[in-house]
Amino acid sequence: MRALHVVLAALLSACASWGQAGGLAGLEHFLSSVQSGDVAFTQTVTPANSKAPTQTLQGRMRFVRPNRFRFDYAKPFEQAIIADGRAVWLYDLDLQQVTVSDQQRTLATSPAGLLLSARDLQALRGVFALQDLPDAQGLQWMLAKPKQKDAALLEAKLAFDGQGLVRLEMVDAFGQRSAFRFAGVGMGQAVSAQAFQFSPPAQVDVIDQR
Repeated sequence: MRALHVVLAALLSACASWGQAGGLAGLEHFLSSVQSGDVAFTQTVTPANSKAPTQTLQGRMRFVRPNRFRFDYAKPFEQAIIADGRAVWLYDLDLQQVTVSDQQRTLATSPAGLLLSARDLQALRGVFALQDLPDAQGLQWMLAKPKQKDAALLEAKLAFDGQGLVRLEMVDAFGQRSAFRFAGVGMGQAVSAQAFQFSPPAQVDVIDQR
């Protein structure tokens, strides 16, 4: 099963050093100080059906807060997920198919909404229930759960070390689990606006869900 819809993944990690504090403090620091980045990531997807195989994907993530990001998957198949500020484009190069959806509606209760669009913790608390978790694996963890009953995301856990956000783990409404590991190098790096411009190539199927 393709891991395409973990779009909501989304996303984004923190970079600057914030000291040994709790996970909520790390998130607050990210929201106040990290505006852009260009990092590599590894994503592990575990289907709800325990008999289905786990997938490991690799790619590159770029973002500019508050409303643009891009995920380019390189292995094991090529996909691109681009949020241009108005729409989210999911481009499957193997299938030659593009799916486009309204960005605000798609990301409202996603990890992207958690990390990308919010101004501060107070704004996030209107959409998510947030709490610190006990430290584990040498990291400071926090938990976010959407307050919306029918959200596609059940919960997201974020983990910080002394340099910023390094892990994002989430469970969707179908029980699928996805775990991201971010490389810290490149966090805070400037990203060109051209990276978030996307037009469907000729002769691909476009499914418009806006």
